[in-house]
Amino acid sequence: MNILVLNPGSSSIKYAFYEESMGFLTKVQDGTQYSKGDRREDIAEIINSTQFKIDAVGVRGIAIGVQIDEPLLYTHEVHQQLEDLAPKAPLHIPGIIQCLQIVDLMLGVPMVLVFDTQFHAGWEDHVKYEPVPAEFREARTAYHGLAFQSVIDQVPDNLLSASVICQIGSGVSVCGIRNGKSVDSSFSTDAFSGCMMATRSGTVSASTIAKMDVGHADASTILNKYSGLLGVSEVSDDMRELIALYDTNPKCKLAIDMFTLSVAQEVMKMAATVGARIESVIFSGGIGENSSFIREHIATRLQALGFMSFLVIKADEELVIAKEVVKILQ
Repeated sequence: MNILVLNPGSSSIKYAFYEESMGFLTKVQDGTQYSKGDRREDIAEIINSTQFKIDAVGVRGIAIGVQIDEPLLYTHEVHQQLEDLAPKAPLHIPGIIQCLQIVDLMLGVPMVLVFDTQFHAGWEDHVKYEPVPAEFREARTAYHGLAFQSVIDQVPDNLLSASVICQIGSGVSVCGIRNGKSVDSSFSTDAFSGCMMATRSGTVSASTIAKMDVGHADASTILNKYSGLLGVSEVSDDMRELIALYDTNPKCKLAIDMFTLSVAQEVMKMAATVGARIESVIFSGGIGENSSFIREHIATRLQALGFMSFLVIKADEELVIAKEVVKILQ
């Protein structure tokens, strides 16, 4: 079976072609297609970039406020469920829907949605819910599950009994791991939770949102697209640019200091949920893997946790998706 994996983000699509034989997967080709503003054109370029015969497609999915703990074969009913969820993840789900529609039109092969959120499906109730009246209470869901699963697959079991994974890129999630399973994660349900990110605010108070006095939709846009590193530095959302200006531009220094503090605070929070002495902190994602500067600043803030191992692991979300496609279709 030959598999195309599509991992759509807000501004690009990661992709990979795999050959599967006797349960073993071999990556034939991969890359990143940066969006030209038309997902139909983006997907067509990916498909036309190879002579590879495609028998099945795996697509990264996101579910918000819905308990989905296994991949789903794409059907009309699943499509409608995604349409209903789109307003809750406006940067990602509409792009996922477009990918599915275009692939269905061009290839007409089985498609499997592998949910980024399924990794976190086993949370305990006292972690899953927020302390509001029952009529407003909704189960928290979380992101970056495919990246976390990829990291878990590469780390020895003896380092996973009590650990924290920091997935740090333009989006940031910190996940508590107990015995190889997710017990909590910082980035859940919306952009107003967890760590500061490239353009997302992370956790902000309700009073801050109220003071914006611009309406819910406009406040959401500000907190999703114009906050975080970009909003604080007033220079860029690119961490590399801010690091270069750390010693000379006070706003860039402030942005980085706020960023590294927010990650360290979430690691501390995850330690409480894990409920044991943390044995390892694992860095992944574009910034986590490539910036020793950021890793060192975060590690310095974690001295209160005592001695632990710090690891750097490159996540491969596409391989995780391909494995799930094989399980579903065989």
